[in-house]
Amino acid sequence: MLRNWKRGTIILLAKKTGKDDSFIGYGVVDKVEMLWELPPEEAAYAKEHGWRCALTFRTLFRFDKPYPIKESILADDPRKGRLLHGARLTEDQVDAILEAAEDYQG
Repeated sequence: MLRNWKRGTIILLAKKTGKDDSFIGYGVVDKVEMLWELPPEEAAYAKEHGWRCALTFRTLFRFDKPYPIKESILADDPRKGRLLHGARLTEDQVDAILEAAEDYQG
């Protein structure tokens, strides 16, 4: 997935939990390195997997309880499952999801 990754970008992390997809945490991008900037062995590994860059996270945060996507503002989004991978969200949408996930934690 080709993206214009930038330092400070928030990436929501999701996976299937039980029978539903849930947000399990998020990360804040610290550094973006293109393949030619990586050591040869890392660049080779990235190429094998079809990656175009490497992301280093400043912060990774895991929720204590997974926050079900069907309970989020994306509940009515027609994209489901793997179609949400790489979905672009507005800053307001990300903020709303993080706030709701925090409230969901109890």
